[in-house]
Amino acid sequence: MNTPRLLLVYNADSGLFNAAAGWAHKLISPETYACSLCKITYGHTGMLRAWQTYLAGQPFPTAFLYRDTFQERYPDLAEHPLPLILVEDGPGVEILLEAADIEVANGLATLITEVEAALADWRSQRG
Repeated sequence: MNTPRLLLVYNADSGLFNAAAGWAHKLISPETYACSLCKITYGHTGMLRAWQTYLAGQPFPTAFLYRDTFQERYPDLAEHPLPLILVEDGPGVEILLEAADIEVANGLATLITEVEAALADWRSQRG
């Protein structure tokens, strides 16, 4: 059996240019930045330490995907609103938090609470 992975899917495209443009956008006009997951988990100098610590404490690995790579890897979910937090378990993926769930999280503590609750539900469904 494969080890489950937590997948964090950002509403931004991969690549150095896109990262730089996103950083500038968040700095200049954060209220219009399209990725609520980025807004909550990243500061001006990178990923927030509390989020890094939380992810490192998970019992399974975490993978980060961007819109373009996510759409290539999971074409059946390509039209799903982003960002998303999912669990990949074997050949399938299950959505833990939808874009709307992430959008309403008004900070990192709330997001972590929501992820924990969703993971608890996911674990209970697995038996």
